[in-house]
Amino acid sequence: MKPMIDSLFNAIKSLIDKILDFLYLLFPSLGNSIRNLFSYDILYPISEWFPFIRNFYFLFYLAAFFAIMLIIAKLWSLSKHYIINSIVGIILLMILIHFLGVEIQVTILKLIIIAIFGIPGLIFILILHYLGIPL
Repeated sequence: MKPMIDSLFNAIKSLIDKILDFLYLLFPSLGNSIRNLFSYDILYPISEWFPFIRNFYFLFYLAAFFAIMLIIAKLWSLSKHYIINSIVGIILLMILIHFLGVEIQVTILKLIIIAIFGIPGLIFILILHYLGIPL
């Protein structure tokens, strides 16, 4: 089992080395930056107990990179829906006031609620308006 694990590790390491060599050709100063980054012992107590884990630090950095990119992509997709919901809420408020004749006085607080919550915020304001609760 150990020879198979060693051969797999060496294959992965050689693949990563080839990728890094290509990147170092494109960006010459990147090599020094990566060496400085990898020289810092990020998992200090664990790496003292299990020294072989230092060989897998590149996997930790790769996983951290993809996790950060995933979070940024998720926030980007949520923000697009958030912006669309806010714009539709404000447009519906204008349609209610100008075309359907709903007599709602537009205030900064109402616009903020609609901008933050979108269509549910507009429904909340309509409920408060018809219940007679002023905002």
